[in-house]
Amino acid sequence: MTPRAPAPPAVTGSVPDLGGVFADLGREMGAFMTRYDERERSAIFDYVTDTIAVLKARTARLASSDGR
Repeated sequence: MTPRAPAPPAVTGSVPDLGGVFADLGREMGAFMTRYDERERSAIFDYVTDTIAVLKARTARLASSDGR
C-alpha cells in the first residue's frame, strides 16, 4: 500500500467571508431552476442523487486495496 501524502498545514489567520459568493450562487441557481416544472425538477433531482450514489460507490471501490 502506498503511504498517503501528509495533510496540508492548517489555515491560520482570518478566513474570507464567502457569504456573498454563496448568496449569488443561490440566486443564480434559483433563477434557472424556474425554467423547469415540478416533474422536470424531480427528474433532475433523481438524476443528480443517483449519480452521486454511483460516484460515491465507485470512489469507495477505488479506495479499497484491490480497486474492485
